[in-house]
Amino acid sequence: MSRTIGVENTFDDTQTEWPQVSWESVLDRDPTVIVLGDLRRKSQTGDKLEDKIKFLESNPVTQRLTAVRNKRYVIMNGADMNPSIRTVDGAEKLSEALVELGLTR
Repeated sequence: MSRTIGVENTFDDTQTEWPQVSWESVLDRDPTVIVLGDLRRKSQTGDKLEDKIKFLESNPVTQRLTAVRNKRYVIMNGADMNPSIRTVDGAEKLSEALVELGLTR
């Protein structure tokens, strides 16, 4: 999606679809924006958007991220983030959110 709309994914240099990385490596790359999936599954701890934001804003490492300090979150549902026909919707939502945040035109 990031290539489609002309922005850089912080972990674009990885070859795996969903790379497993440490929060320290995220801090090293310090993203401007964080895309959060609001999965709404009640069976998995931490899948709800509110839980993710609470973690990001309270964890000593993640609260230092530029995106977190500026509360630059792009919220998407999980289906929009997986490679499928819904990727088109996801790319549009991401593009619109970045314009709303004043980061692109």
